[in-house]
Amino acid sequence: MTSLLAAAALMVSESGAVDVQALLGMAEACARTGLRSEGSEDAINELLALEGEYARTAAWACWSAGEPLPTGPSSWLLEFGEGEPTHGMLARVEPGQAVESLMLRLLHESATGGRPVLPEPVDSLVRSALENLSVETLGLVLQVYGRLGIGGLEESDALSGLGAPLVRYAAETGTATTVDYSPDAEPLARIYAARALPEDRLAPLLEDPLWAVRYEAACRIGPAMLEPLLEDPVPYVALKAAAVMQEAGLGGGRVIRELALLPGPVGDQASLLLGAEDRDILAALLADDASGRRLSALQAWLGAALPVDSGMDRSLLMDPYWLVPVVYLDGLAEAGDSTAARAKAERLIAVSDDRNLREALSSFLGREDDLPDARLPEGIEECGCYDRVLIRTDEGDILLDLLTDTAPVTCRAFCWLARAGFYDGLYFHRVIPGFVAQAGCPQGNGYGGPGFSLPNERSLVRFRRGVVGMADSGLDTGGSQFFIMLDDHNRLDCRYTAFASISEGDPILDRIVVGTRILSVNLLQPGD
Repeated sequence: MTSLLAAAALMVSESGAVDVQALLGMAEACARTGLRSEGSEDAINELLALEGEYARTAAWACWSAGEPLPTGPSSWLLEFGEGEPTHGMLARVEPGQAVESLMLRLLHESATGGRPVLPEPVDSLVRSALENLSVETLGLVLQVYGRLGIGGLEESDALSGLGAPLVRYAAETGTATTVDYSPDAEPLARIYAARALPEDRLAPLLEDPLWAVRYEAACRIGPAMLEPLLEDPVPYVALKAAAVMQEAGLGGGRVIRELALLPGPVGDQASLLLGAEDRDILAALLADDASGRRLSALQAWLGAALPVDSGMDRSLLMDPYWLVPVVYLDGLAEAGDSTAARAKAERLIAVSDDRNLREALSSFLGREDDLPDARLPEGIEECGCYDRVLIRTDEGDILLDLLTDTAPVTCRAFCWLARAGFYDGLYFHRVIPGFVAQAGCPQGNGYGGPGFSLPNERSLVRFRRGVVGMADSGLDTGGSQFFIMLDDHNRLDCRYTAFASISEGDPILDRIVVGTRILSVNLLQPGD
């Protein structure tokens, strides 16, 4: 197979000039498809000879495609090259560029699940350059040092005015001596203060007007302090308080039972906490129209070791939501009835045409059945790709600018789903304060999708607050679930498809909670 990068080099040599966009496009295609190329040294040299942001994109494309990079003093190669940086190498690169590239490199390494070691030359460079670094680079330093649990930076005067990033760093490293709480501080600073302050200073945060601050405080304060939150106006906060109190044996059951009747993901999560004494409620929820609610009720039923009669057995196996029979069969196997569970799975896979169910049952049975690919739906190619989208929620409106040049396939699929009304009425089912707000699952539990898979379209777009990414469970598994960044988390860079950014409605992000509902997603024409 002709290497894409080699083809790019040939194109350059024949034309005598560098067609930057075409060259980078071919390199990025190689990176995104995961193709490994041979004999592409000339192309690599051409790519790395480009300057500025082009050099950065070229270095990323080669690195992502598995191409070896030569070592050298370039700041881009400090990020993407191999080998541990030395004092001599770092001395030949401008300190600000070197620190930025090295911090991004460590974030890439930490994103793979490892815990990289901070080399001594890098630490020395960072500490000596702190006073002269930009605010953006200082934020990267705090991300890395906080993620690695390295304290001591909070003592530097250069970091004293950074606000939320510094409080987040204190929360991650347990160095809360410089952290204070003020109800007038920016939302993110208050959220991170709730994670950083000692327990005996958390009581005032239980009255903060922002739900996420109350939620974070509830996660850490003593259960006996949580009774006022049982009546919190935000059901998700009330559920957290009730769950903590119930686990500590201090009540909370009444609130959990009430919340289990609410529509949406909060009700689903409350249903999971019901026990044997709630048998009648669980039996009713097992017949609920919402598939996510039936699944939660089943998990609670099995967790309480309640009996399953023949009628319920038939109903669970024939449930239209594929996860219900799969969870039921897993429960049977875990309870020691694996022979019966395998027999039921064999009968079910023989008659089912649900791709998700067949794939899950094949895995359950330890087989590798031939399954058809989940292809993009017909007509998606003809769907217009818009530049702007308005997401209307019951907390307010959010205007997105789509990154159609960076992620054309994802943007087109998102527009196709929006035009079909796919997102209308769905909930934000996962919200981690200071991290992401995620929506787009038709079941409201994170296990649903549109019935097709999207290719990853990775790019150098940084995952900062307001950037929208496509959620996935591995390479080329995205679909309809998207997440909105609630803060800067550059460890996600180059790992997920970034396909939009917020241009209006940023304050709404702090109000989105588990259970916030999408009213509609509107495609905007130019001038709207």
